[in-house]
Amino acid sequence: MRVTKYFFLALGLLVTLVAALPTPFDNSIDLLVARTRTAAKKQQTEFKKIKKQLDQRLSPPRDKAVFWSGRVGSESAKDHAAKYGKKTGKQTLEMAVKKAGIKMPAFNEPNGGLWKHASKLWAERSKGKTTAILGDMRPQNTYNKIEKPALAKNKKVTTHTEHRM
Repeated sequence: MRVTKYFFLALGLLVTLVAALPTPFDNSIDLLVARTRTAAKKQQTEFKKIKKQLDQRLSPPRDKAVFWSGRVGSESAKDHAAKYGKKTGKQTLEMAVKKAGIKMPAFNEPNGGLWKHASKLWAERSKGKTTAILGDMRPQNTYNKIEKPALAKNKKVTTHTEHRM
């Protein structure tokens, strides 16, 4: 037990000493900032490209739009919605994005804006009958916050059916 404690103490001291050594770049912070700005600019350019693709290619066929939100047990309602879509010839947003050849980033906080934009377009451009597959939803979910209000305002949607799982 003592060996472990002393080992970690020595390791911590070594890490501190290495971190305190001078760097080969006097402007290492400037270099880091420049790299960060370059990466952010590249990401922004990529996001603009994806947004343009969404704006041009994303439009659900009449009576084919499927929405989803939440979890059904240990599974995402997304899986249930995709199965429903395949069985009935309908499409979820994710299915349509893939079919349109749009390479979306993973859904997480930095990329959430793109997915929210896509969700809003999917709801605003829906026509005819639409369907939602809903599980246990978290507060402030995309369906209740963005998609459902857009569907309610969309005069081209004639019927919207929610299936609670």
